[in-house]
Amino acid sequence: MQPQGVVAHAWPLGVPAVAAGDSLAYLGLRPVSEDPAAREFGVYGHCPDPGRLMEQVLERIRTWDGRSLSARIGAYPFATPEEQLPQGGLVLDKKHTRVVVTWS
Repeated sequence: MQPQGVVAHAWPLGVPAVAAGDSLAYLGLRPVSEDPAAREFGVYGHCPDPGRLMEQVLERIRTWDGRSLSARIGAYPFATPEEQLPQGGLVLDKKHTRVVVTWS
């Protein structure tokens, strides 16, 4: 695959992205009509296995109500079991922690 150039910001504060190991997934926007205000969120993935990360971001897009912009970010010890993490969150497993992003 050839490089496609610089990624345009999908969000005013930057490009929301998640990374795990050697995989990366990030939020994107694409036009859906001639109206410049009509856009659709999507996810781009890169590296050997971006599918799991892409699905996590897509799930957040599907469940977001479009009104709430408040997110909570929590860090838990790496050994914390799934059932003890906040439900419905985006879980990013790091070397020593599990970072969980949830929206209220």
